[in-house]
Amino acid sequence: MTIKDQLLETYGKKVLELSKKKSRFSYGISLFSSNPPINENLFGEGITFQPTGMNNIDVPLLFDKAEKVFEETIEYLFEISIQERLLREDGNFEGLYLLDKEGAKGGIIIELKGLSEDSSRDNYIIELPENNFDYGATKSIYKRSYVPMPPYEPYEVNDLIYSESYNFGEHFSEIEDLYTDFSGEEDINNKPRPEPFSVIKEFEINEYLTLKLLNHKILGRYTRIFLNNNPFLQCAYILITNPQEHKFQSEINSIDEASEKLDSKMELLIKTTSFASPETLFWAHCSNIQAWYELGYDTRILHSNLAFPLLKKLFQAGDVKAKRVFKEQIAKRLLDQYPPVIIYLLNEKYLEYLNKSEIEVVFYELNNQINLPNSRLLNQELANTLLNVGKKYIEKGSDYGSLFVNLSIKIKELILNPF
Repeated sequence: MTIKDQLLETYGKKVLELSKKKSRFSYGISLFSSNPPINENLFGEGITFQPTGMNNIDVPLLFDKAEKVFEETIEYLFEISIQERLLREDGNFEGLYLLDKEGAKGGIIIELKGLSEDSSRDNYIIELPENNFDYGATKSIYKRSYVPMPPYEPYEVNDLIYSESYNFGEHFSEIEDLYTDFSGEEDINNKPRPEPFSVIKEFEINEYLTLKLLNHKILGRYTRIFLNNNPFLQCAYILITNPQEHKFQSEINSIDEASEKLDSKMELLIKTTSFASPETLFWAHCSNIQAWYELGYDTRILHSNLAFPLLKKLFQAGDVKAKRVFKEQIAKRLLDQYPPVIIYLLNEKYLEYLNKSEIEVVFYELNNQINLPNSRLLNQELANTLLNVGKKYIEKGSDYGSLFVNLSIKIKELILNPF
C-alpha cells in the first residue's frame, strides 16, 4: 500500500466515527507532494468544530487557538505527526509531514482551508472545549481584523555613487496618471491634452535609455527614467553614505544587502528633497545608471526591484548587451545565497526566461548550497515561496514543479534538524 493510499484509508476510517452537522465555519483538507506524487483535495465534505455537546450553535474558532487545533486535527485524522506547521494570515493552515523511506527524504504538505460560508454544507464534527471558540465573533478565524495598509511611502535608501532605489508602488503613478497623458490621445472633447510637465534636463545612457529631469505642474521637479522615449520609472531615494565604509561591509555583496543592513539600523532614512536640489539628485541618478551600464548591467549595483525590470525591458527592446547578460544575471543572483533576491526572482517569474537545462543546473547548485555550513538558504520564507511556486508549476503540468517542492521540503527539514 502506498503512503497516499494509507493516509486516505486512515482518513476514511476516522471520519466514519464522526457525526455531521451543517455549519458556515468549515474547512476542506488537501494533501500535496511531488515525491511521492500526491495531489488530493478532500473538499466534498468539510471539517467543522463545535463546543462539546453543543450541536445547536454555530460558532467559529478563536484565531489564537486555531494553529494548535488544526495541527491536532490533522494528526488525529491521519494518525501522523506534523513536523512543521504554519497558520497563514488568511486563516489557512499548512502542516508538513516528513518522510524518510529507504534513505530518501520527502514530505507531504497537508492543508486545512476555510471553505465558503455555506450553511447548507454537511461537515464532519470535531468537538472541542468551549474556550477554543469565539462566541462574539470578534477574534475568530473567520472574522480576522486586518489593519489597512497606509498609503505607499517610499523609504528605501541608497548610495549616492553606487546604488539607486526607485518608487515601484502605485501611489506615485496613480497621482501622475491624473495629470499626465504620455500617449498623445485626445480627451473626450477631441481636444489635444497639453503635457502637464516640461523637460528641464535629459541625459542619454544609450540609444534605449534616457533620464529626464521633469518639471510637473502638480508634482514639481523629479527624475524619471525613459526607455525608448517612453516613461518607465520615477527615481525615489538615494543613500548618501558609501556602504563600503560601513561596519557591515564584509557582509555586503550587493546593493540589496546594503539596503537591508543600513535600513535595519534606521541610520540613513533621508528623503532626497531634504538634502539636495532636484538638479543635484538628477545628476546623481544619471551617474548611477551610467555606471550600471558601463559595468555590463551588473544587477548587484542597483536594487533588484529596479535592475531586473529595467534589464528585462532592455532585453525585450533588443539591446545587444542586455540580450547577452540577462539570463546570466538571473542565474548568478539565484545562486548568490541571498533569500530576498531569490524570492523576488521566483515571485516575478524570472526563471521562465531560463531553459530546462539552465534551470536544472541552478537547482543542482542550490541543493548543494543548502548543505553548506551556515547556509543563508535555510530561510522559512524562501522555503514557502519555493513550495507555492512549485505547486503552481505542477498544476500547469510542468516538470519543473518537483524541483521547487523538493528543495522547499529539504530546506524546511534542515531548519528543523540542522547539522
